[in-house]
Formats: sequence, structure tokens, C-alpha cells
Amino acid sequence: MTDTTSNLGEALAYEDYLPVSWRLPNREPDSILFSGLNDNNVEVLQNILTLEKHYSDHLDEDADRDAGDLALIDFKLNLLLDMIVQVYSKELDIPPESSISLRSYQLQWHSTQRQNQDDYLLVDLYLSKRIPRPITLYGRVSGVDVLEQNSYRINLDLEQLSPAFLDLLERFIFLKHRRMVASARREHIE
Repeated sequence: MTDTTSNLGEALAYEDYLPVSWRLPNREPDSILFSGLNDNNVEVLQNILTLEKHYSDHLDEDADRDAGDLALIDFKLNLLLDMIVQVYSKELDIPPESSISLRSYQLQWHSTQRQNQDDYLLVDLYLSKRIPRPITLYGRVSGVDVLEQNSYRINLDLEQLSPAFLDLLERFIFLKHRRMVASARREHIE
């Protein structure tokens, strides 16, 4: 029996303009580094996915009277979170946005700096404006396409992803892909 969910996750891509930065590892990566990266990435993605969840449109009849109160509390908490993130973000050195394409096995982004084929990189990718913490991906540069002078598309094959992080990453990509399809349908109908 084949695992169709992992095959589906590999086929989907999340495309966006997101802050991204990269660097060469300053030491030989080891299991301790990968464990720390994966733990941080799991925490960040769990937080993002929790914020992305919406209250179900199908509340119990008993909960209908409380739905307005819950929506108001949710709105106020979201507003407070947005204000805190705006203040906090000014203190951070968040990199500029770049066109990205993220799959469960590969990251692709546009850059003004050329990278060398087969270099290993650590890439910080900020997936949410509401949570200004990046996930850090490790991988090997599998391709560098010259788009024009001082403009490159870098392909990074991801490595050393823990099963827990990979599962969350596939969920995130699926959620974003599903929303993109729903948005395209709404635009087509209008």
C-alpha cells in the first residue's frame, strides 16, 4: 500500500513573497545542530498553524449565543497580537522579501547574489507576518538559474528534516495551496 499523503505533499507548492536570508554553515553540521533546527522549526510551524486555524462555521446550537462573544474576544486578541508584532518587528532585522516556491523537499527563491552549485546553506524563511520568527532550512544548492544580470533563481534541496517537522511543513503547504485555490475560484466566480 502506498502513502498517498506524502506523494500529494511533494506535488504541491506554496508560492509567495516572503522574507528570506541564507548563509553558509559556520561549522560542520551534526546531529545536535539538526535536532535544534528541527525543534525550532516544529515550534514555529505549530504556532503559525494554530494562528491560521479559524473557528468552525458550524457551531453547536447551544454555542450560537456565545458565538458573538467568542468572535469579539478573538478579534480583540488578534488586534492585540498584530500591534505587538508591529512594535516587535521594528526591533528585528528581518530580511527583504523575495519570490519563493516551497515544497516539502525543495525551496526555490530569487536572489541578487549568486550561490555556488553544491554549496550547503542554512536558509531563514519567515512564513508569517504575524509570527516574526523564521524556520531554518538546511540543504544543498541543486541549481542556479540566471534570470538576468544580478538576478538568480536558487534551488535548494532540503535535507535533514525530522518526520515531525516534515509533517507540519506538508500541512502548511497544503493549507496555503488550498486557500490559493479557493481564492482563485472566488475570483473566477465574481
